[in-house]
Amino acid sequence: MTTETESPSKRLTRLEADFREAQNVHKSVLDAFDKAKSKATTEELLALAKDVEVRVTAMARLEAQVNVCKREIQHAEWEAKSQELRVATSTIVEAVNAAISAASGVLARFQVNGLSIDVSALGQPDQLISVKPRGEGIPKAPAKRGGGGGGGGGGRGVPLTVDGTEHPSASAALLAIEPGFDGKMGREAIIARLRHAGHTVTE
Repeated sequence: MTTETESPSKRLTRLEADFREAQNVHKSVLDAFDKAKSKATTEELLALAKDVEVRVTAMARLEAQVNVCKREIQHAEWEAKSQELRVATSTIVEAVNAAISAASGVLARFQVNGLSIDVSALGQPDQLISVKPRGEGIPKAPAKRGGGGGGGGGGRGVPLTVDGTEHPSASAALLAIEPGFDGKMGREAIIARLRHAGHTVTE
């Protein structure tokens, strides 16, 4: 007899014991059937066969209950282990939802029907967050001009918008924000640097 407060682990122990008992009973009635084959009447054999069938059904039912209980325990263990991470990711989802709601007017004008969000180098100084909108009304970027030397010049000739201001190139944007910068960086590195500094960069 069980109670509503029976824990999953105790229920599993009970069910496994019941299943072992059902296996033993099944073996006993099966042995009895085999021994009676040579001397029992047809009616007696049918009765024994029916008993075997009943025991097989009972054993299968208990085995199914054991498996269900095991899955419940595994799911409970997973929930306990992943709870903190699931809460953290839910917070991120809420923040994304809030940002989407705030930008809903712009997204609607450009007929955006989806966003692909990717974060690379998570938590590192060069962390990069990429947001790619999908939809019919999104303007296509002009083709990049060739002969750029492999992109080492900071994306010359490819405009970059930072904090709502469009600059003729990534290098120009970096110099406008950091006038004292002296060096060479590729376009993606500049974008990562600006975003890490808290600027909103739109490619």
